[in-house]
Amino acid sequence: MIEIRNSKYQFVILILILIGVSGCNYTKNLAPGQYLLDNVDIVSDNKNISPGRLEGYVLQKPNSSILGLKPGLGIYNLAGTDSTFFNKLLWKIGSAPVIYNAANSKYSADQMEQQLFNWGYLNAEVDYTDKLEDKKAKVTYMFHPGDPYRIRNFSVDIQDSAKYRIMQRALRRNPIRPNSIFDQDALEDRLIDINTAFRNVGYFSLGTEYFQYQADTALNNLEVDLTLTILPRTMETDSGAIYTQDHLPYRIERVDIYSGSSLGRRRRAVTTDTTSIENIFIHYDQTRFLNERTILNRCFIRPGRRYSERLAERTYQALNSLSSVRQVTMGFTEKPDNLLDCNINITQGNIHWIQGTIEGTNAAGDLGIGATVGYQHRNIFNGAEIFRVRLRGAYEAITGSTPTDILNQDYYEYGIELGLSFPRFLVKLPNLRERQGSTDIRFSINNQLRAEYQRIFFNTGYTYKWVTSRNKLSHTWDVFDLNYVTMPKVSELFQDSVLNNPNNTILRYSYENQFILRAAYGLVINSQGRNQRHNEYQVIRTNIEFAGNLLYGISKLFHLRQDENGYYEIFNNPFAQYVKGDVDFAKSIGINTRSSIVFHAGLGVAYPYLNSIVLPYEKRYFSGGSNSVRGWNTRQLGPGSYNNHGVTDFMNQSGDIKLDLNIEYRNRVAGMFQVAAFIDAGNIWTIRNYENQPNGEFKFDRFYKEIALGTGLGIRLDFDFFLIRFDAGIKVYDPALTGTDKWRLAHFKFNDDFAFHFAIGYPF
Repeated sequence: MIEIRNSKYQFVILILILIGVSGCNYTKNLAPGQYLLDNVDIVSDNKNISPGRLEGYVLQKPNSSILGLKPGLGIYNLAGTDSTFFNKLLWKIGSAPVIYNAANSKYSADQMEQQLFNWGYLNAEVDYTDKLEDKKAKVTYMFHPGDPYRIRNFSVDIQDSAKYRIMQRALRRNPIRPNSIFDQDALEDRLIDINTAFRNVGYFSLGTEYFQYQADTALNNLEVDLTLTILPRTMETDSGAIYTQDHLPYRIERVDIYSGSSLGRRRRAVTTDTTSIENIFIHYDQTRFLNERTILNRCFIRPGRRYSERLAERTYQALNSLSSVRQVTMGFTEKPDNLLDCNINITQGNIHWIQGTIEGTNAAGDLGIGATVGYQHRNIFNGAEIFRVRLRGAYEAITGSTPTDILNQDYYEYGIELGLSFPRFLVKLPNLRERQGSTDIRFSINNQLRAEYQRIFFNTGYTYKWVTSRNKLSHTWDVFDLNYVTMPKVSELFQDSVLNNPNNTILRYSYENQFILRAAYGLVINSQGRNQRHNEYQVIRTNIEFAGNLLYGISKLFHLRQDENGYYEIFNNPFAQYVKGDVDFAKSIGINTRSSIVFHAGLGVAYPYLNSIVLPYEKRYFSGGSNSVRGWNTRQLGPGSYNNHGVTDFMNQSGDIKLDLNIEYRNRVAGMFQVAAFIDAGNIWTIRNYENQPNGEFKFDRFYKEIALGTGLGIRLDFDFFLIRFDAGIKVYDPALTGTDKWRLAHFKFNDDFAFHFAIGYPF
């Protein structure tokens, strides 16, 4: 994340943007006789149908606006007429004027009327009026749905007992109830579920086109008698004669899997080796891409079993998820006697991946440079295993006067990270198949050589990841994660001012040698209904971790060494002991296809105990910044009502409890251009009353008074594959201040109460 803190430039840029966008004449580029579609209203005389439900059927929509402005159109009109780079950029970011076309309004009204008919309002009528003046058009659609038809009786007309039982099971999960509205769209969705139930038990040839509703609406009382039946399959002989036959379940006779770079293009011509395992034939080209175990663990289709659409989709997803696979295609060939042959083609992707980055730094006028080089082999053992190595180095030249008591004139940092990922469980977990998950092993070492000290970081870990419930639940289990931090060299000045300083427990503890041996479990619940808009979702993230319990038990059992404060040590170094839990909830509700409201709440609590009095610095919570309360810069809020008096104090502005509450309105105004308005609340607190964090401790009788409040506006550029975000936040309520000064809108100071954030991706 990057923050711009020069408030003068922020203010000037903001004013220029507002003046440029709001000062545009939106109709200046229209030809004679053309009208800008300025506004569209949809009005209903039935309160049970929201006008927003029909918005998607309006063919012509006006340029998006916010607070009466049309920023997308304004930006577009700023461009000239020639095809310069700058003009093309403005055309891309902005949106062209929508020229009103009356024929489109007539078509839209007809589409709305048809949709109301589909929803069960068989007597619905839709008309429209347009108002043309001052080169602007305003269109109003008025729909009169009337009363809906309802289902009086529903029955199933199927003579085959096996099909009837499958139908009944499918309808029990999602029944068609009497007195429900005769919604033909909902009924079509039921057919998709019913058809899936049949295809999962072998009915390969049975598509939704063979299911038919018969509706009797001749009752003249807004009621419908509904019957569901299955039509026979229509076939054609070689001579062209048409005949029908009953639907029967299919079985798999043969499975052929073609694995390799060239097999997807010239399958049989380049096969160099064929292996038969469990009656599955695996064909290789000269690369012998993917070994048999990896392929079989992800192939759920077996000869002799009934066809299943669910198992076919699982096979496709399991093979396609392998990082070394570029493409998977699957086909079934019908044979006599209701048999199927299955052919699966696996095309090899690019297994070598290299990435490098170079960054410059400027800290207090001291220039530096950092570089990172990463390499991945995505099929190291021909089982889609990923081997990765990452090298990092950084250098910063120190200028000006420096203390005489230093270890090194300049700053250095270098390190290496190694990792190996397996697309399976190396050790089987109870009730889980190894093909359902992956195993990750990692090791890293990083060396920092600064003027005051040398610090070395070691890390190694072992992690399982898997998904369940049709990919809606994502699990992560850190079986163990070991961090060891040591400072082999320290200057005398740093030793006296920091490590031997009894007045700052947090600062001193953060620089001590220590072990962190932790285990953690995380769960992500991602739910999005099939009929929901793309901007509607709900995500819950939870995580819990424990550190130090195993080491404490061993230390207690074997009476290991304790330091002068009574804390146990491992290899003459203390180890951290704590428990930490987090829950994060985000829900997006679509207002229409362009705009949504997102609610977010996050709560985290960590507690050091037994062998620790303070959490490790990297495990503490921070507040403020682009993903928190955006009226504050990163790590500058809290804890509680602690006041840093305007001095950067990252070490002490950390805590053991964190609360974030956010509401954000998002609107896509034009092309890639989005705007947002948000309200943020939250803070951090400490569990204990630390001397260097006065008023930072969590207290039930006052914590609600220490919840900070901020608001602001944001601009986003959505490039599909990533999103650039600019957020400008202001403080509304600052718990660090006293009296009426807490309410900052009445005492607003731009330098103190404004924060600008630049980030990649949405905040939640």
